Amino acid sequence: MKRDNPIGVFDTGVGGLSVVREMATALPRERLVYFADRARQPYGALPHDIAEGLVLESLQFLLDQGAKAIVIACNTASAAGYEASLKRFPIPVLSVIGPGIPAACAATRNKRVGLIGTKGTVESGLHARMFADCDPAVRVFGQACPLLPPLVELGKVEADDTRLAVETYLHPLLEQGIDTLMLGCTHFPFLHKLIRQALGSDIPIIDPNGYLVQELQAVLTRHNCLGERQVGQEEHRFIVSRYPDIFRDVGSMLLGKPIRHVEEIMVGKPVEGYEIPEKDMYDPKKENAVRRFLET
Repeated sequence: MKRDNPIGVFDTGVGGLSVVREMATALPRERLVYFADRARQPYGALPHDIAEGLVLESLQFLLDQGAKAIVIACNTASAAGYEASLKRFPIPVLSVIGPGIPAACAATRNKRVGLIGTKGTVESGLHARMFADCDPAVRVFGQACPLLPPLVELGKVEADDTRLAVETYLHPLLEQGIDTLMLGCTHFPFLHKLIRQALGSDIPIIDPNGYLVQELQAVLTRHNCLGERQVGQEEHRFIVSRYPDIFRDVGSMLLGKPIRHVEEIMVGKPVEGYEIPEKDMYDPKKENAVRRFLET
């Protein structure tokens, strides 16, 4: 690990920018190389072994770009490939799943915690197992929210369709009597306003990203590898496998500052042979039939 090497950040889309936003505050001297595998999203609707292979392929790409450490800034990708990545790669790999769970255990009073994420994240059961290790009394109520990531990908963070989707997904959790909500997808911090409106003011919302960045900072410190870049020098690299212009525009809006350049590089081969109903939702050229999807 060399100080001047970048930190690799991986997500299937713009969600990982919520982690980048935290890193900009806590680790302003670090240089980043961010890869978004937009050509093959959503990973969460794929079989575990297929998704795991895509994660390892994407992390290898970041390693080839000189990453000194890699953050899997995607809960779905973490659930699919984090354990395998620890055995595969010679540099530190950090997962967004895990950080934040102690805070959620401390926040809940009735031991009923809601978890929102993709289908792959919720059905993996990884959060539930980690909660059980932290506090066996906590019950985790998972809710898959397949529409929310694509809506964020298209920049619709305050649209009426997004509000409808948020309310629809959170309603069953409120009926279960949760008193704490864990964000199980890095896209969801960008929907904090809508989520707060749907939950009301009394339910804490736990965003793991800040805890993840604290863990990253500790790892870099332990390896004597904190960056020394002067702010404004050597801009971060942003790489996507599809739709670079949309990533640049939406990413700039989400970060609140311009992303000047986005490279387009296809990593691996397209995934074929799987029927994924929400896949078209990620395509900006196709109509987003949000209401029809929610009714199915």
